[in-house]
Amino acid sequence: MVARVAKLVRVLFVSAIVAGYINWKEILHVTLTSSTQPELWALILGPAFSALTVFLTVYIACYCKQVQDKDQGDIFKAPLVPYIPALGIYVNATLMAGISWTNHLVFAALLAAWLLLYLLYPCMARARKEAKEVCGDDGDL
Repeated sequence: MVARVAKLVRVLFVSAIVAGYINWKEILHVTLTSSTQPELWALILGPAFSALTVFLTVYIACYCKQVQDKDQGDIFKAPLVPYIPALGIYVNATLMAGISWTNHLVFAALLAAWLLLYLLYPCMARARKEAKEVCGDDGDL
């Protein structure tokens, strides 16, 4: 059950991103900024991915209930899940479709740098702790 829900969430994530991107870049932006009509493939795929996103969201909400162990007692349930996260993914994909590729590259570079720092921090903390143990409690090397 958990593996099936994980696959559904991955498909939901991808479909919301594709729907947001196609609906903004190929339909809304073209319609609002030029006199040309959107292409036929965009008029078919944009609403199709949007409908898939809505269907998966409703399916996950209705048929994929959280399993509760009897010994755990009451568990916290967040309101409007998965509706708000799905809407957030779609809106963020739509907004990201409006920025240039250079901004995407800058974002990816900054994200990689911060992720590297996040992953290296435990190693640096462990080294500091070992140095403190070797040199004494004052921490002078």
